[in-house]
Amino acid sequence: MTPERDWEQQLREGQFDLPKERWARLEIDLLRRIREAEAPRLSFAERVANALRAWLRPLPATVTAAAFAAFFSIGWWLWHTPVPAKLASLETLTTWQSGTRLQTDSLRTWNWAPARCTLALRGTVRRLESPQGVHLRLESGSLRFGVEPRHPGEDFTVEFGNCQASVVGTAFQLRVEDSGAWASVEHGKVRVQTAGGFQKLLLKGDSWSCREPARAPSSPTSLLAPPEAAVSKMSPQKTQAKVVPSSDDAAWNTLQTHCQKEGPGCLEALADFLQKYPQGTRAAEAGRRWAGIARRNGDLRDAVYALDLAGAARAGELSQEARLDACSLRIEDLHQYREGREALDALIPNLPPNSALRSRAQALREQAVTALSRPDTL
Repeated sequence: MTPERDWEQQLREGQFDLPKERWARLEIDLLRRIREAEAPRLSFAERVANALRAWLRPLPATVTAAAFAAFFSIGWWLWHTPVPAKLASLETLTTWQSGTRLQTDSLRTWNWAPARCTLALRGTVRRLESPQGVHLRLESGSLRFGVEPRHPGEDFTVEFGNCQASVVGTAFQLRVEDSGAWASVEHGKVRVQTAGGFQKLLLKGDSWSCREPARAPSSPTSLLAPPEAAVSKMSPQKTQAKVVPSSDDAAWNTLQTHCQKEGPGCLEALADFLQKYPQGTRAAEAGRRWAGIARRNGDLRDAVYALDLAGAARAGELSQEARLDACSLRIEDLHQYREGREALDALIPNLPPNSALRSRAQALREQAVTALSRPDTL
């Protein structure tokens, strides 16, 4: 006998032989264990992908591609859409009548859905009457806002101390104490103004104390530039053009680099340039460019603010045109007839007689007066 036959004979005699079906099951189980030992462990995502491929393999290629496209589109939408659960976890503030207060000694956060914002308060805040949006006054304590972008013609103004903050869409914090009032911006931009008319634009990371400047600020202290007659009385040394390169050349070149494409970086560069260099032709050009971007974005209040800065830049006819454009936005788009008429009353005497600018300004003033005479105009 051969060795193999001897071994088989021994199995038979010792009753170690098994039915063919049992040997097959043992062989299959052994092969499965070998595969599990050698195969790498797959992550949950890999197992899901393998399951999808196995499920889609029998389908036509076009159906498979469409299914994958739909799957990834839904995933992208879920990833980039704000999760409502974040707002659902906050206290809900639905009704807040004008003249009433919110007051809390501990920090509380509300989702104020009608105003499209969240507010975290430790102190007292009162809502004031406002026909065009939200007007609040922080009486004491601290108040943090998360404000969604405003629609054209929609206000969001908060008084704190002797100042007020106007926002378009941003996250910022206000604080009022016995020693003073402060504002800080987390992202976006906030326009603040003192009771005396001094204005400042706060950008991301800026903080500001609410108090009047000790001396005349380098930036404009009002929405309108001084009369041209006052400019003509300045000494020739102050009005004479510089022959040597000015200190804003590098800043102007940097601004042009940032504004090759419109975007948040361009707006921040324009605002920074106007804060550092608020006077001159370049300031007027920067303000008008900022206003153009804001108008295209639907932010008319930001456009008015930028035109006010351009109008206060003492750039001759360029500033006069900017001031007139600001009046036009106030009257025709924002329906601020009283403010527009008052600005025109200060502007018209400084415009050249029988000029196109003066004719346009007078027509705008008549439009504002007509609107104010209507009984339905507030």
